Amino acid sequence: MAVAVTKHGDYKLPSRQAALRLLARLEDPQAIGPIVEYLPQMPRELWPEAGRTLHALGREDFGPHAGDGIGQVLAAQKHWQEWLREKGKK
Repeated sequence: MAVAVTKHGDYKLPSRQAALRLLARLEDPQAIGPIVEYLPQMPRELWPEAGRTLHALGREDFGPHAGDGIGQVLAAQKHWQEWLREKGKK
C-alpha cells in the first residue's frame, strides 16, 4: 500500500514522503524495485526521501540526493538497477 501511495498523484507530497519513510522502517527490500522504476516520474520534491529510503533498504547510497537534477536521478536509477541485477544473481 505504501508503494502505491508513493506513486499516486492524488496524494499530497507529505503523505507520499511519509509512505517512503514507512517503507524504510518496514525494511522490506522488495520495495526497492518499484521505487527505482518510478524515480524519474516522481516529483522532484520526493527524490531526496526516495534516496534515503533506498539507502535504508539497500544499504547503498546511489542517490538520489537533495539538489539532484534529472541527470543525477537517471544515473541513480541506473546504479540501483545494476545493483538489483547483481543481487538477483546471488
